[in-house]
Amino acid sequence: MNLQRTHRALVVDAEAPLQQLLQETLHRAGFLAYTMGGGQELFRMLGATPVDVILLNLGMTGVDGFSLCTTLRQTSEVPILLLLKQGSIDEIVHGFAAGADDYLCQPFEPLDLLYRIQAVMRRVAWQALAGRPPMPVRRPLDRAALNPWGMMM
Repeated sequence: MNLQRTHRALVVDAEAPLQQLLQETLHRAGFLAYTMGGGQELFRMLGATPVDVILLNLGMTGVDGFSLCTTLRQTSEVPILLLLKQGSIDEIVHGFAAGADDYLCQPFEPLDLLYRIQAVMRRVAWQALAGRPPMPVRRPLDRAALNPWGMMM
């Protein structure tokens, strides 16, 4: 999987070692990869430098990753892939409700990350070709409304 360096990815993570690992992985796959720790500079950077996908670590200290994801989704249609430390069902559901397009639980295989990025970018491209607007973000369902198999009652 070698994308030409026309695709840009933004890694939002406070941990420098993970930032560097992700940046190197993305670079080897052909991405221009930017890293940043979050905060208001994130939105200034996105205004100046459009990206094709955002990798957002929810486990950052001092940053509410869910709120950050919600704000990103309200201001952009760029695919957001969450990097989760625990991967509990509540964390996953909350992430999707906040506007994420996909997720990966840490630790993860770099190849899995690259294929998930490719998949979310492909879905966005298909929507654009079909002239369909992105689906609206929906709030989480009340678990009481689901039967034991997770289906709506």
